[in-house]
Amino acid sequence: VYDLLPITIPQHCDPVMPPVFRAWLEHVIPRSDGFVCISEATRQDLESFIDQTIQPAARRPWTRSLHLGSDLESGRASEPTENTVGVCQKLADRPWLLALGTVEPRKDYATILAAYERLWAQDVDVGLIIIGKQGWNVDSFAGKLRSHPEQGRRLFWLEGASDGDVHYALTRATALVQASIAEGFGLPVVEAGSLGIPLVLSDIPVFREIAGDEAAYFESGAPAALAAVLADAIRTNGWKRPERIRTMTWRQSSAKLARLLLMNSA
Repeated sequence: VYDLLPITIPQHCDPVMPPVFRAWLEHVIPRSDGFVCISEATRQDLESFIDQTIQPAARRPWTRSLHLGSDLESGRASEPTENTVGVCQKLADRPWLLALGTVEPRKDYATILAAYERLWAQDVDVGLIIIGKQGWNVDSFAGKLRSHPEQGRRLFWLEGASDGDVHYALTRATALVQASIAEGFGLPVVEAGSLGIPLVLSDIPVFREIAGDEAAYFESGAPAALAAVLADAIRTNGWKRPERIRTMTWRQSSAKLARLLLMNSA
């Protein structure tokens, strides 16, 4: 189970998905032996849903959590494209942050852009690169990004990028910023954190689960709060660099999954 977002935040999903997802989950709960979730936060969401839907006499399935692997193409990341290299070089003389993930409502890129507009209006010289394809229901926001006065200057949107592009940008960014309203896990947080890249994250349970006290947090959906965190870090150069976040390879993750399944099927 990657997440229960069609149930927990249906307003941020394609309208077709919530009833279909709910019907599927209600069908499999009484028929399954167990569920493996990709985070403890997702497992807790699932347990709450089971509490609400399971029949009193029904056998309750077990639930476990297991983090995903996050090595970029298992260490075989391709070389970055000239475009990504050029964009990073354009921002090299100022602090800049990287935002990763599909541009869709629950990722809340609107909060990031609004925070940046506050900073730019205050003459704070900071850049932003977004890497992620356009998702559903963001046509208006996507148009705003593409036509923004800072586009090509201090704002860049790379809609197609390889793992090599992502790794190149991550290792050169001042910090990673993620503003998600909700997530099942958060691979970019693990990828960046394991490289020691400072993290600026919306304050949601799964990000706390992954990063603990090794990130700077801001209230979800609050541009002023994000702008304040960034302004302070830029002013003092007080970026919090994570030291204890460790990536797990897909080989390690799948081995743990195998052990978990064997243990619970005994």
